[in-house]
Amino acid sequence: MGAHDGPAGRRLAIVPAGDGWLADGRPFHPLVLGETVEHLCGDDRYDGEYRLRDDDTLEVRWRVTGPQKDLEIETTYRRSP
Repeated sequence: MGAHDGPAGRRLAIVPAGDGWLADGRPFHPLVLGETVEHLCGDDRYDGEYRLRDDDTLEVRWRVTGPQKDLEIETTYRRSP
């Protein structure tokens, strides 16, 4: 995002798809609330947790490790009116 310093966003539709779910049209992993899930992406490992805060708010936390990655990602999704 270069030198951008301000709000950013995107819209995703979380859609059930057999044993997993789709966020952007690609299969991802099983969606299990309150338990740790794992997503392998190349040499990187994503350990995540999903929590419902209320009927309209989903919180997602990822711990990412890999050859060149060591970070945490926290995201809050809110249902659009």
